[in-house]
Formats: sequence, structure tokens, C-alpha cells
Amino acid sequence: MALEDYRETMLGCTRCSYCKWIPFAHIKSWKFAKGCPSVDFKKFHTYSAGGRLTAALSLLDNRSVYSEKLQEITFECLLCGLCDTACKICRYDMEPLEALHELRFKLVEDGHSLPQHRRIIDSI
Repeated sequence: MALEDYRETMLGCTRCSYCKWIPFAHIKSWKFAKGCPSVDFKKFHTYSAGGRLTAALSLLDNRSVYSEKLQEITFECLLCGLCDTACKICRYDMEPLEALHELRFKLVEDGHSLPQHRRIIDSI
């Protein structure tokens, strides 16, 4: 599938922030409530699945352009799947993880991969 195929997911995201946390019913202690590693490290909504979906939609609608910051935001994600699980358990039946995969694919296809990855890609 292409990034465009996940437009409904991008538009359907209400920015509820469930993608940042362990599903609430499963939290045993506040010490272990944090879920998304990139949000925990960067402490900014843009690094959550909701933030990345907003960036992807902005890119699709030509409201933003490729930049080093977009590359950083996209590739900082570990693709661990917590956002996908939390989204499905807590609220919606959307596919944020698949959309994030497609965002990465789009950046690479359009020649905007990280310089560190370029050597590996060129050697394949």
C-alpha cells in the first residue's frame, strides 16, 4: 500500500495521546506507564504516532516539504508497535504503525533517507 492509502487513518486520529502510553487498564504503576520510547526521550507530541501522522498528512497535502527535521521525526520511531496496540485497545481500530512504515518508505523512495542509511542502501 502507499502512504495515500492511510489518509483515512491520518484524518481519523483525534490526537488522544493513547499512543504515548501503556493501555490504561494494564498500568500497574505510574513508574511503568510510559510507552512510546521516542516520546519519552524527546518529550514532544510530534514524536508520537499522532504527531507523525499529522506530519505525514501535511506532506501529502503539500502543506510541508521534506526537511532534516521531518527525517528526524520519521526515523526516530523504533516502530515498536505500542502506538498500534494502544490505539486498538483503548479507542480505535486504526493502523498507525502501517502508516508510519509507509511514511518511511515514501521518504526513502523520494531520496530523503538518513545519510547513515544511504551507505547501506547503496551497497544493496
